[in-house]
Formats: sequence, structure tokens, C-alpha cells
Amino acid sequence: MRAVGRYTRIRMATAVIAPLMVAVTACGSDDDKGGSVAASSSASTGSAGGDKAPSGKTLTEAELKAALVTAQDLPGWDVKTGDPEGDGEADGVGEKTDKPECQPLIDLFTARPTSTAIAAVSKTDGSSATVHRLEIGQFDEAKATELLAKATAALPKCAQFTGTEPDGTRTDYVFKAGPALPFGEDAVTFLYGMDGEPATSSWYVTRSGSALLSAMPIDFVYEGTDPLSTPEDMIRTQFDKLVEAQKG
Repeated sequence: MRAVGRYTRIRMATAVIAPLMVAVTACGSDDDKGGSVAASSSASTGSAGGDKAPSGKTLTEAELKAALVTAQDLPGWDVKTGDPEGDGEADGVGEKTDKPECQPLIDLFTARPTSTAIAAVSKTDGSSATVHRLEIGQFDEAKATELLAKATAALPKCAQFTGTEPDGTRTDYVFKAGPALPFGEDAVTFLYGMDGEPATSSWYVTRSGSALLSAMPIDFVYEGTDPLSTPEDMIRTQFDKLVEAQKG
């Protein structure tokens, strides 16, 4: 879970959208926070989730990709899709935390789904440098439920901890709860920072049956003090398409 630039934060998060980031940041605004989920979501923080819909079927990789949002779903936004780089470690291998109770936070992000689909969403007019990374990961339902539950339970215990990668690289983390999405069978929002920086990066996760949908705003040039955010309606649109796909 190593950073790649000040607000890129997590190595795996930018693997599929690096070319897009270069184009977008060239004309984006430093002041734009990418849209606020905090302003449009419920006032609750931490774990939430509202829709207790039936779990639905397990999706193949092709079905996951077909369930991704398109530019037609999000007027005013450009959508690019791609495949994740194969640089992730197998479950149980990789970065380890100095506090065992915080390991589930790392495990949730680095877990390897059976199939993955990723979209990178940016403003069509180039008015913002923020790119929103949307990812759907297909798991066994018990695994998806466990990953999210353990990470949610770990969050209050892990305001600060250190992760060490196999090569000895150490990263100091700060974590806290953000406004949780009001949809999904389970949902949690993490605000986090690395190596002395405040918790100004956002990571949204919500579950629909055996699939986990995550969203992360990424911005190479943002220098603000408020957390970067992804618009809630964007995540909701992606969530609804996933649920429809799961109905078969």
C-alpha cells in the first residue's frame, strides 16, 4: 500500500490510470476537490450501507467490465477503462503492520479478487485534475463480507500505525472514519494519510453480495487541507449498474 506521489497514495490505485492522470493534471485546478461526498451523503460516519438487496449472482470478468459506468451514464464526465497491473501480492503476502489489529486495513486493499474491472473518471472539460478510480472486485461472498467487516472493526483502533513491505520499506499511516455511503449491504469510508501527512485521502468501499465496489479520488497536484472526495451520485450510479448486472 505504498504511495506514488503526494496524493496518489496507493501504488495499485494508479496502475491502470497513469496515462490519463498525465493528461488531466496538465489542465486541472489545484482548488478543486473533485466533488464532495460529505456534502451529499448522510451525516453518519464510519460504517453504514442502506440497501439490503439480495446478493445476486457471481459475475465473470466480462460481466464485471460490462457493468462499469460509461460516459453515457455520467454526463459531463469522461470514462476510461482498463485492466489492473499484475503487481499485487497474493493474499497474506506483502505489507505487514506493526499493530496486528490494523492488518485488516491493508488486507482489504490488497486482497486479490477472482475478477476485477476498473474505470477512471475525469471531467470532460478538464476543469479538475482529480481522477476518480472506480473498481469492482468479485469475491466469494463470505470473503467479501469478512474483508469489509474486519477492516471496519479495525478502523477505530488504528488511528496510527506503521506498515513494512517485504523489501523493508516502511510507511507511517493515519486513518479515521469518513462519511459512509448510504447504500450497499455494508459500507465504510476511510480517510487516510501517509508519512506525516494528514488524513486527506478518501477511500470508499461498499458491498453488494459477493462484489466489493471501491472508489478513490486521485490528484497529483491538489494541495488543499480538506479530504479529496468522489461525488456520491457517481458512486451510486456505478453501484446501481453493478446490482442490475447481479440480477442476471
